[in-house]
Amino acid sequence: MKEQLNMITMAGMIGVGKTTYTQHMAKMFQAEPLFEEVSENPILDAYYSEPTKYAFSLQIYFLNQRVKSIKRGMKFDRAILDRSIYEDALFTQVNNINGNISDVEWQLYQDLLANMMDDVRIISESTNQSPELLVYLHAPFDLVLEKIKRRGRPYEQVEGRPDLLAYYKQLHTLYDEWYANYDHSAKMSIDVSQFDILTNKDQEIVAKKIQDKWATLQKN
Repeated sequence: MKEQLNMITMAGMIGVGKTTYTQHMAKMFQAEPLFEEVSENPILDAYYSEPTKYAFSLQIYFLNQRVKSIKRGMKFDRAILDRSIYEDALFTQVNNINGNISDVEWQLYQDLLANMMDDVRIISESTNQSPELLVYLHAPFDLVLEKIKRRGRPYEQVEGRPDLLAYYKQLHTLYDEWYANYDHSAKMSIDVSQFDILTNKDQEIVAKKIQDKWATLQKN
């Protein structure tokens, strides 16, 4: 039985709490947290203003950053990533559905993703390090909107933006389907509405759920 879980990936809807969970679970598991650097993203703000113009550039940027993050994670005994590279494919697909990314760009993205993950697999075989467990964080839509409002990024706010509200609803609906079909590693889900991850008690409960899931997987 492999007792140590080397690489965990947090996944979930915009605003659901991936960064916060990553921070606290890294502490609980004595792991290196690898965060999505939103403040350093040169495209994200522009995307929310002009999605058709910037969608493809944004998704290529995220794809590159995500591969870098996985490779960085392989250098540590334990690491926790705050978003899955395969979620980015969901966002790219939604942008294709919504007409922000062309069919040609969507196919190109899928080819790039496949090639990059082939490279990651080659490295993981030599280091015995790869994303082993995906933890899907989910919450009711109203709570997600509340969390988005609370963190206060101006470009994410839905007031006066019915198009953005519709986009969030679309993503929220598709995320459960994405998780159900996810098969790139072991997986588990956590309803964040059931926990206050800022408290020590709930941090311990969530960490135990993750560790128990891993132990169960090793027995099977």
